[in-house]
Parts: sequence; structure tokens; C-alpha cells
Amino acid sequence: MEKNAINNLLRRRLDIRAEYPNVPDGQYHGKFTSVTIKEAPDSFNNNVLKEYVHIGVDVETEDGIKQLCKRVAYSWYEKSHMYKMLDGLGCLPKENEDFDFSSLIDMNVTITIKNNTHEGKTYSNIDKIQPRAAGKEPASAPRKANIRKTEDIDYYLDFFDEDDEEEDDSDDDSEDD
Repeated sequence: MEKNAINNLLRRRLDIRAEYPNVPDGQYHGKFTSVTIKEAPDSFNNNVLKEYVHIGVDVETEDGIKQLCKRVAYSWYEKSHMYKMLDGLGCLPKENEDFDFSSLIDMNVTITIKNNTHEGKTYSNIDKIQPRAAGKEPASAPRKANIRKTEDIDYYLDFFDEDDEEEDDSDDDSEDD
């Protein structure tokens, strides 16, 4: 029996831990960018497959946007991490109601980061996710200065100066008539 060669190809996935972003401990603004439900071996028993919800989060840091992932077991048990997270975000469905996980995408949240070190590497873990209060900065959020390049400012000043000069010239022409 001949098998299709394409079906026999396996691709080794990239080691995502090699480039895992480090974010200092603290609270940050974040935004959910993706939500997927995946089956993976259980943390305690590799022979059992379990469903996990993977939530991609863009975290705003002093060094720019860092992409982290929060993984929680798919469970509607009220003591589960998923249940507590959805309840804390105010989007826990009532019993027997459907919930569309994609509705979380683009939600602005406050992320609490806690780092841990394992085998000499430091990993930034999302410890807590809360809804972002309007107009409120997280306690340890990096402050961004509103800085523009001098060339940009000069360009805009030149632009407005040229318009003013043109208007002045046209006014002078109309007075001469």
C-alpha cells in the first residue's frame, strides 16, 4: 500500500521559549489579540488530552508592545481559572447560554505580570487579567512621553507659515485692485 508522501511529513515547531519576551513584574495595559481553543496533554497526566483556551495579549511596555499568551483550562467549573477570568471581565454567560470566545478579541484589559525563573530562564507570566477602567492608569504602568521628532515639528511649522504667507499675499493683491 502506497502512502501519500505529503501525509508523512512532520514539521518540528519552533521553540517559542527561545524568544519569549520578558516584561518586568507589575501592571500594564493590554489588549486581547487572539483566542483559540486547543487540545493538549494534561499538565499532570500526559496520557490524557485536555482542552485549553489560549488568549494572545499585546502588553504595552516601555520597550513597546510585547506579545504574551495566557493559557487556561477550558472548564465551566466555578473555581476554574477560565470561569474566574470571564467572571472578572464581566462576560460570564448565564447557565445554558452560548459564549463566543472571539468576542474577547480587541478587549482592553489591565494585566498583572509576575516573573518566574526555571532552569536559568526568566518567564513573564500573566498572573491576573482585569477589565481596564476608563481613564485609569495601572499602578506601575510605564509613562509614555508625548515626544515628536524635531523634523516633524519644523515641517508642520513650515507648512502653516507657507499657508499664512500665501493668504497674506492674496489679501495684498485684493487691496491693490
